[in-house]
Amino acid sequence: MGGDKGKGVKRPRDDEEEAKAKPKKMTPEELRAAEEAIFADESDDGDFDEDGEEDEDEDEIASDDTDATDGDEEDEDGGEEEDPNGQDGEDDLDEDEDEDGGNEDGDDGGAGPEDEDDDDEDDEGVSGSEEEDDDEDDEDDDEEDDESEHDEEVNVDFEFFDPKPDDFHGIKQLMQNYLDGKVYNSSELCDILIAQTSVGTIIRTSEDEAAVGLVSCLNLQKHKGSECMKEVLAYMQSKCSNKETKAQLLQAIQAPGTGFMVSERLINCPPQLAAPLTSAIFDEIEWATEDEETEEARKEFKFKQYLTFTRVYRDSSSGAEPGSSKSAKKGNQPDEVLVYVRPEDEFIHKLSTWSYTFEVEQPQRDDDDLKMVRMVMLLDASKVKQVRNELQAVTDAAAAP
Repeated sequence: MGGDKGKGVKRPRDDEEEAKAKPKKMTPEELRAAEEAIFADESDDGDFDEDGEEDEDEDEIASDDTDATDGDEEDEDGGEEEDPNGQDGEDDLDEDEDEDGGNEDGDDGGAGPEDEDDDDEDDEGVSGSEEEDDDEDDEDDDEEDDESEHDEEVNVDFEFFDPKPDDFHGIKQLMQNYLDGKVYNSSELCDILIAQTSVGTIIRTSEDEAAVGLVSCLNLQKHKGSECMKEVLAYMQSKCSNKETKAQLLQAIQAPGTGFMVSERLINCPPQLAAPLTSAIFDEIEWATEDEETEEARKEFKFKQYLTFTRVYRDSSSGAEPGSSKSAKKGNQPDEVLVYVRPEDEFIHKLSTWSYTFEVEQPQRDDDDLKMVRMVMLLDASKVKQVRNELQAVTDAAAAP
């Protein structure tokens, strides 16, 4: 017994402890499974198992995401989903409604495309109305400016000069329609007027400006043989319908001492020029009879009568026919009602020996009672002083305050 005891006997408990103390041998399959389990425990993210599938945790997360996506889609389609958390779901729904309302009504400061278009249209409407108002204001200002320009008086100084060669084109412009559109040798007439410097006056606004008017007196005996004067005298005779007056015209053309008055100026020249211009031409005639160098030159300007060819307007509503106004007084025809373009013509006509008028062959307005006519009249030299005095008196009366 003692001997057995000395060697020692193995108890069952000792066997179990010994089994625990010794490492257990594992098969290769068990070893690989253990390693994979250890690796799975250490990983924080969802890893794939041996078959390549996601862990349960990742599947749950994916499921939650899918549920959230489906919920958003249902919210967009107008569906309502009860939130398991109760109040949080209502808050989310209120926030969605607020966002939708903000997009529709622009309460949150944002504006949808339609609101932006409406705002743009409103802005364009306001801008358009403001532009229209500005345009109307500009038009009103322009009309006021035009009225003020028409009402504003412009002071222009007119000066009298002796004719010179540089005045040729200005004089030609004035004399171009002298025969009412009939072509004649106007250049020759311009040369005659320029050459006669002792008797003749050119009106200009300054020394370098073109002529706006002229007055002169030519000796018919000296110039009736020129081509231009032949055309002018023939035109005057062809328009005289009264035989008695026509004979008087022919007699005046052939008589010595007849001066042919040439007076042309722009229609917008002021009537105040009439008196000084008439005085100037008759003063020059008087001076020429005294100051010319030769007796022949002095005799050239010793006129006994003056033949005048001018323009006037006839009032067609008076019922009088154009013709010899002096002869009309002897018959039953009423006198012509005439409007004088140049003030001096009125006094020359009143004191003339004879006169006649004829219509101008130019287009005129049918609804206009005033018709342009031409007048030919003869004034005796003895009446010149009276003409000047009456014309000056009317001019002074008009200028008086």
